[in-house]
Amino acid sequence: MKQQATSVITAIAIACGSISALAATVDPQTPVDALPASEETGWSLEFTDEFNGASLDATKWSIDVSTKTRSPRWDRGIDDWWFVAENVSVDGIGNLVLDVSKFDANTMHTGSVSSKNLYEPTYGYVEARIQIADSTKDTHTAFWLQGQNQSNVDGTGNDGAEVDIFESAWFSDSTKAVVHIDGYGADHQANTKPYKTPGIHSGYHTYGMEWNEHVMNIYYDGVLKTQYEGTWVPQVAEFLWLSDGASFGDIGTFSSEPVGWLTSAKFDYVRTWQAVSVTDLVLVGGAKMNGDFNSAAGTAVTFANTPGWYNLGGAQTQVATNNNITFDASQNLVATSARIAALNTGYAMVAGDAFDIRYVWKDDWNWVDATDNISVSLFVTDDDTLAGVRTDLVIDVSPLSSQNGSYETVAHDGIYTATALDAGKVIFVAIQGDSAGYARVDNFELVRHSAPASNDAPAFTVSPINKANATVDVAYSGSLAGSATDANGDTLTYRLVSTPTWLTLASDGTFSGTPTQAAADSWTVEVSDGTDTDTTTLNITVDPASSEPATLFSDDMESASLSAWTVTGDASVKTPAAYNGTYGVELKKTTIIDRIVSTLGYTNITLSYARRTLSLAGAENLRVRWKIQGTGTWYDLETLNTTAYANHSKLLPVAAENTSIVIRFVTNANKNNEKAYVDDIVVTGE
Repeated sequence: MKQQATSVITAIAIACGSISALAATVDPQTPVDALPASEETGWSLEFTDEFNGASLDATKWSIDVSTKTRSPRWDRGIDDWWFVAENVSVDGIGNLVLDVSKFDANTMHTGSVSSKNLYEPTYGYVEARIQIADSTKDTHTAFWLQGQNQSNVDGTGNDGAEVDIFESAWFSDSTKAVVHIDGYGADHQANTKPYKTPGIHSGYHTYGMEWNEHVMNIYYDGVLKTQYEGTWVPQVAEFLWLSDGASFGDIGTFSSEPVGWLTSAKFDYVRTWQAVSVTDLVLVGGAKMNGDFNSAAGTAVTFANTPGWYNLGGAQTQVATNNNITFDASQNLVATSARIAALNTGYAMVAGDAFDIRYVWKDDWNWVDATDNISVSLFVTDDDTLAGVRTDLVIDVSPLSSQNGSYETVAHDGIYTATALDAGKVIFVAIQGDSAGYARVDNFELVRHSAPASNDAPAFTVSPINKANATVDVAYSGSLAGSATDANGDTLTYRLVSTPTWLTLASDGTFSGTPTQAAADSWTVEVSDGTDTDTTTLNITVDPASSEPATLFSDDMESASLSAWTVTGDASVKTPAAYNGTYGVELKKTTIIDRIVSTLGYTNITLSYARRTLSLAGAENLRVRWKIQGTGTWYDLETLNTTAYANHSKLLPVAAENTSIVIRFVTNANKNNEKAYVDDIVVTGE
C-alpha cells in the first residue's frame, strides 16, 4: 500500500551504532522527504507510524479499553457502547483497523488507540490518511487531540483542549471540527465549525492540522477548510487519538442490523512534523543580485547594462555620463535625490520575516553634511514588478556623514518585519540620496531572517474604551487609532471579535454605522501587530431618537401566542378580545399573565395598554400591577370592575427606571363568563 522507502535517519543511526530518539519515533517506512498533503514546506518529520508491522507499536500507541459505558445514543437504540481491545488490529498490509461491532441488541463495541503519555507534541503539523467506517451503521470515525488538563476551567483552551479535527457522523459530504474547553460539566464550552469533505464516504482521504501558538488550520485532502484562533488554541502538549464511536449525527441502521461485525475504519498512516528553523538568507550581497556593483569590474557601468538594478528617477542631467551608475572604475553606485537605484529581489515574503541592511557610503560632490543622507526603501508593488504602483514598507535613513570623502558603514538590523498582510508579496529595494549633490554607495546587503528575535505584543492603553453616545437612526463614526501601542513600532490592525450589529470596524481602526435601536452596546475588539494580539471592550451607548421614546417591549397579540408571557390560570389569545387588529388576550376566572421588561439605560418608563372587563361581580376586578424584578412588593397602577374597551397609559415611578421590571395583568373572578380583555401592551422609555 505504501512506498517501502529506506530511512536515511535509520541508516545513519545503525552506522553510528545507536538509535536516535528521532529514529525511534519516525517509522523507517516513512519516506524521508514526506510532506503534508497541503505540500507546505518548512517541516521536519518528528513522529510517524505507517502501520506496516505485525502488531501495533506499543511504544507509540495504547489501546483504549472502557471501564464504563460511554455516552448512550438512545435515539438509535444504542443504550451502551464500549472501547474494547479486540476491535483494534493491524491488517498486515499497512493499515491500523478499528472495527465496529454489534455485541447485542442495544450494545456497540468499537476500537480506539491514543498516544497518551507516549507522544504528546506541542505545536506542529499532524496528519492521518484514513478510510472512514460506514457512517450509515451509526458509527463515526474520529482523528482528534486531547490535552491532559482539558478539565481545568479558565475560559480558554490554553491549558488543554479536546480538538476534533474531524468526526464522520453524517451521511453527506461534510463534517465538523470541534474544540472543547473547560471540562465537560457546567463550565464546558465548545466551538463547532462545519466544513465540506467531497468524497469522504469512499476511499482514503487525508485529514490534517497545522498548529502554532496563534492558530490551528484544519485541512482535508491538503485543502485548508477552517481555522481556530486566540483562546481556542492550546498552548500545551496534546496527545493523538484515533477512534471509532457510536454516532451522534444522522441516524442509521444499527437497530435493524444483526449482531456481529458492522464496519471498520482503516488508518493508512499517522505523521507529524515540526517547523524547521529557517537560517538567514542573503537576498542581496556581494555578487548575489550585484550587491557589490562589480558585474563589469573596471568600467563605468550604466543602468542599461547593469544586471538587476534599474533607475526609477528618470533621466540624469546633472552629470555628463547621464545614466551611469558609477563615475569611475571603483564600481560604486551613485546616489542622488533623482537617481533612484531599484532592484527586484524576487523574494516572496513570509509573515515574520525580518530584514537587515548593510552598506558603505561616502559623500561626494555638492554634499551637505549637516542635512543630507542616504535612504534605503523596502517596498512592494501592486503587480509584483518594478513598473507597478509602489507602496513603501519602510524607509531607512543613514546617519549624517561625519568624514568628508571617507567611507562610512551603515548596519541596521530588523528595519522591517513582514506581517500577515505582506505574505506572498515580492519585496523590492530602492537606494537614493536626498541632496542635489551625490554620494557613492558600495557593498550593499539585504538579509532576511526567518523571524525577529523577539516580539512585544501590542497593548490597548485604555480598557475598556468608552466612546461618545450614538443616537438611533443617526450616522455615527469614530476611530480606535491611538488607543493601542506597540513597543516594536509594528503597524497595528484592528477587528471586531464579537458579532457586529450596526457597527463596522476597518483594519485601520476607523468605525462607522447607523444604530437602529437604543441600547448599551458592547463589543470585543482586537488589535494585532501581525504576530500577537490584545483585546478590550468597546462600549457605545445608543440613545433613543429625541423625537419619540424608545419601545422597550410591545405585544399587540397578533402573533396569536402568549409565548412571551408567563401565564398562571386560564389565558388565551382570541379574536373577540381584540382592541385593534385580529387578536387580543382573554383572562378568564382567576388568571395572571406576567412579563419581564428591561429598562436599563432608560428613564420615564411608561406602560400603555387597552383593557375592558365583562360580567365581573362586585368584589371582582382586573388589576394592572408592576414590581422591580427580584423583589416581592407589587404596586397597583389601576383596579377596575366594569369598563368599556379603551386605551390607557401610566407613567411608572422613578424606581422603575434603569432596572428590570415585571408587569402583570390579573383577574380574581370565579366563573367562566367573568373575564377581562387586554390588548396593545407597550412599554416605552426615554
